[in-house]
Formats: sequence, C-alpha cells, structure tokens
Amino acid sequence: MDASYYTALTRADLVAALEPIAHKNAPWRNWAKTFACAPLALFCPTSTHHCRLALELARRDARVLRAVGVGHSPSDIACTKDYMISMVGVEGLLDVSTDPVQPHATFRAGTALTAVHALLAPHGLAMRNLGSISDQTLAGIVTTSTHGSGLGFGVMSTHVLSLTLLTPDNRVVTCSRGVRRHDNAGEWLFPPAHVPLFEATICGLGATGLLLSITLELEPRFMLRDVHSVIGWREWTRRIQGLKSRAQHVRFWWFPALGKVRCSFASRVRDEVMPVEVSWDLFAFHFVQTLLLLTRFGRRVGRPEIAGECVTVDESWKVFNIECRYPQHTTEWALPAPRARACLEALGAWLEGEQAGGEGERPHFPIEVRFSAGDDLWLSPSQGGETCWIGVVQYKPYNLPTRYRALFAEFERILAMHGGRPHWAKAHHLDARATRALYPDFGKFLKVVREVDPTGIFRNEYIERHLMGGGG
Repeated sequence: MDASYYTALTRADLVAALEPIAHKNAPWRNWAKTFACAPLALFCPTSTHHCRLALELARRDARVLRAVGVGHSPSDIACTKDYMISMVGVEGLLDVSTDPVQPHATFRAGTALTAVHALLAPHGLAMRNLGSISDQTLAGIVTTSTHGSGLGFGVMSTHVLSLTLLTPDNRVVTCSRGVRRHDNAGEWLFPPAHVPLFEATICGLGATGLLLSITLELEPRFMLRDVHSVIGWREWTRRIQGLKSRAQHVRFWWFPALGKVRCSFASRVRDEVMPVEVSWDLFAFHFVQTLLLLTRFGRRVGRPEIAGECVTVDESWKVFNIECRYPQHTTEWALPAPRARACLEALGAWLEGEQAGGEGERPHFPIEVRFSAGDDLWLSPSQGGETCWIGVVQYKPYNLPTRYRALFAEFERILAMHGGRPHWAKAHHLDARATRALYPDFGKFLKVVREVDPTGIFRNEYIERHLMGGGG
C-alpha cells in the first residue's frame, strides 16, 4: 500500500488497528540487565503493515519509534521513553538462491541467527562468518557492524547485498550498492538503488529507518576444524602478527592472571564431525556464578586453569559460537591491526600492576582478541584496514552489582591511545564530537540521516548522544 493510505487513517483508526500488538507502559530491559526503559508502548508486529501503522502513529504523536530485537546489546541503544517496536516477530526466510557461484538468501530483518542456521541447512548453505553468539537478529548485527574473526572476512554488514527499509515517511524502499554477477560482468545480480541510503543503513544503528528484509551473500554449508593450543603471554605478543593469519578464523583468549593465551585456529575442511563434549548442568551453572560472586568480596578469588591442546571438527556455526550464559557488563574496541602488539603490551603492563595488589582490577573472563578484514563502510569500526578487536567482560553473578567502571575506564583509555574505535553495540563514553573524529565519512552519514529523517522519528537518546550531538 502507498504511504497515503496510512496518512489518511485517523488516530483512532491507528490505535484500534495496533491494539492487538500493543503493550502499554511495558517495562523493558536488555538481556544483560544493564539498561532498562519504560516506553509508552511496545509494539510487537508480525508484518510490514503492522510496522507502517506503528510508524504513522509515532509520526502523528511526534514520538520517537525505536526498534529492538532480542535485546542482546549490552548498551542503551534500543532504549526510549516513547514508542518501542520489537521486530522479533517479523522473521522468516523469504527467498533463497543456491547459485553455485553467488548463493544468497533474503530474510525478514527480525530473524534470529539461530533460525537462519536452521533455515539454510536444508538448502546446503551457511553464513560465511559469525560472531561468538547467534542469539541476535539480522537487523541487529547489520546495523551495528557485528563481527566474527578472520583476516579474510569483513564485519557481517559487508555480506549484505540488498535490503528493504521502511523510511521515516512510511515508504518501503529497496537499497543496494549494486552487485554484479561473477559469471557475466555485464549483468547486475542486484542493481544499484538508493546507494547513499544503503551506505548509511548497513552500519547506521537504526537511525535511517526500520529494516524489513536483508539479503545476504552465503556459501555452501561447511565444516570447520578448530585447533586449540596454549602459549605464554610474552611469546604471544611477540608472534601475534604471524599468528593472526595462521588459519581462516583465528581467535585468542588471554588470561592475564596466568600469563597465558588460549589460541583457536579454525579453517574449512571436509572431515567428519568430531565435536567437543560440553556438559552444562545446573550444578555447573551455579558453581561458576558462585565463584564470580566471591570476587565481589575478594579480588584474589578465582584463578582459572586452561585445558591443553584439543581439536574440534563440526558445523561452522557450532564452532564459531560459544556459550554466553551470564548477565554481564562488556566493552570492546577495534584498532588498526598493525598497532595490536603495542596496545596489548600496554594492557599487559597495566594489568600486571593490578595483579600485584590485592584490590587491583581483574577481568572475570579472559580478554578476547580477534581480527577482521578492513572495509569502506561509513561507520564501520573496521573502516580503513585490517582490524584487531579486543573485548573485556565483567559478569553480574545472580544479577548482583559488580565492579567494572574503573576497569573499563582504563581499558578504554589505553585502546583510545592506540587508535581504537568502540563496538557500536556495546556501551561506551564517546560523544558525537569524539565519534566524528574517528570516521572520515561521518559527515556523509549525517547528511543522509538529516535528509531522510528531518524530524528525528528514529533518533533516541543513544543516537543523539553518540551521533547527533543534540543537534538533531
């Protein structure tokens, strides 16, 4: 339907049509229980029509309409006091191509990655790369430039071929950079369409509109052989420039308290499945939380041990993903890969000093280090060249308060000194002026946002604070 259909409806018509999917004064909090809000209403659509009704009501009432998925972002990126729209019901596979050269599929934007894996399996296809979890929606990973690991792979937004967007004026718009067929340079697989809007949306934090569908490039379903080993901290920092390209997907978990690093080297193979057996029963779940709880009272509690070398062969997503069971505070930054060693050595010197004191800061979880290819996306933390991602976690055992602010503040200071950019889905302290200085194409992004959404219907406090600077 044309946008005029919705503008012709009375406000009473809109309210009545939305009543079955509206939850008034419904408190909301993210998965980590680190941020919460109380929107005037939470809409839970299952169709594009529902989304357009909610958008028209927000426009009519001069309210912000903020999209949310499963709430896995440990920040206030989804929070609003106005209208919130949960996209998890706008899910499913719309189209799939098993083209042997350029396989791809189109999903509704609220589809969770866990569902994506299941929907692609019968077609013999898989996503090319993944992060550490698959709980998020496609819209969430695309608009925040969520990443996986591997120098041959960009952030997950780089795998978007085309998208459909509900713009602030209630139009449904298809956008693409333009993708040519590999087997015929004269034909478009996806012709260019609204290119600046596409550029601003694929890492746009939801500021340009409401994502309705996303077309992703894929590859034939594959297995990964993942070899884990442990090396000393100093050897790791000395060899990191070589280790980062030792396999297609490389990850490191650094245990500062032990001076050791667990390395993961995963590459595609045709081997038979050889999974690692993991048992997470109720006892283990509470035992770990109890140890974490004790760290609130004694900083020396909990020196982990690291298992030795092991080899896993399994489906790609099962190797990429790890357990993420406990609410947590987390921060992660991206920095130019050539500066990784210097940054890690600075972090090591700081944490070594903290370890020397009984009340020093200690990360609960090993510090995760990954690498990705560079890209040219306007607001991607990997823009400009090969990137090293460094993340730290502090758990909230039984959802109780835990120390993290001092640890995160110094961590972020060191990362910023080495050219770091914060992960968009995670909480950080940078205001719009500081953010602008990190991204050469920031002005292009703002231009599109102001043109497409002059009244700020999709701009919540997070967007104003980190991108707009209160300037609208």
